[in-house]
Amino acid sequence: FTSFVFLLFFASSRHLCGVESFRLVNRREEIFRLMTLPIVVTKAPAFAVESGIKTAPYIDSKKSFRIELPSNYVKVERDGSEKNRGIVFIAGDYKKATTLAIASSTAEKLLFETGVEPNGPMEKWADLGTALGVAKLLTLKRDQDASQSSSIQESKLLEESVSLVENVISFKITTPVAVQRPDLLEKETGLNRLYRITLAKGVMKNDGSYLICWAGTTNIEWEGTR
Repeated sequence: FTSFVFLLFFASSRHLCGVESFRLVNRREEIFRLMTLPIVVTKAPAFAVESGIKTAPYIDSKKSFRIELPSNYVKVERDGSEKNRGIVFIAGDYKKATTLAIASSTAEKLLFETGVEPNGPMEKWADLGTALGVAKLLTLKRDQDASQSSSIQESKLLEESVSLVENVISFKITTPVAVQRPDLLEKETGLNRLYRITLAKGVMKNDGSYLICWAGTTNIEWEGTR
């Protein structure tokens, strides 16, 4: 069984914005409640974590975000450099292959690195294109980054999951994982293929900078087959 809830607050100089919730559960009928909470602009956290899930708040050293995570998660900050592919924070329950990463970047850099010519202002996601188009760019950028340190990665964007509300975009992707013995996998889990299911949620500020959070696990954990 895999379950986590997190809140992401993107801090600006005046306030924290973009209160959002993710939940990863092992029941298909409960796949995500990504859009169940309203986007809130607030000076302080204003969310009661679901009962039954022991969590602890975490604020990064630069105070650029606040996140609520299960207390048993390993948590590590990174410097957001090119070497680290813009990643500023990682966390997870690695025994269950359930991980979360937050990366920092800009709209201008996203377009440049995905081969898109900028056209006009870049102050909100809608300035970059349609919600579906932006989700595709973010997915492409993630796959490009992953392929630099491993084999070529090609994720599938689930188009029906894409949502754009003001400064927050969210969507879901699946990424295949190579398996040497599919027959053994099916024998042990009842599944004939292995892939990761990942939730993405990005919050953009009006200067074009953004934080994007990727949270995912394997379909084995997702479907509770182990």
